[in-house]
Amino acid sequence: MSALEQIRALYGYNEWANNHILDASSELSEEELKRSQGASFDSIRGNLAHTVGAQIIWLGRWSGERSEALALLGGDPSLDDIRRSYEMSHDELRRFVESLNEQGLSRAVPYTGTARAPAARWCSGRACSRW
Repeated sequence: MSALEQIRALYGYNEWANNHILDASSELSEEELKRSQGASFDSIRGNLAHTVGAQIIWLGRWSGERSEALALLGGDPSLDDIRRSYEMSHDELRRFVESLNEQGLSRAVPYTGTARAPAARWCSGRACSRW
């Protein structure tokens, strides 16, 4: 399997796993979703919103495009808002991954981080490193 095929398979799995977690989360009450768990982003809902937000931000860094999916996460997003954000992000990720070629996997991607500091990410197709 080529590096490009591996990347595409991993992003396919990422989408499947995200949907599996969202389906399981939909079985929880609003109180269970919001309950403080002592986790990094406090609640299950907070962690779901953070995870999709990070996915959207990284895709924007790689593609140079801004996603409308991030706007759904502002304020106090509902699970439906979070699910819609994931759906939009998955669609955008699929398009991006399909647009890749083997040569593009080894390019350095410059970006400005959330702290507004210039950074770069180098991807070999198997792993990414930040410097």
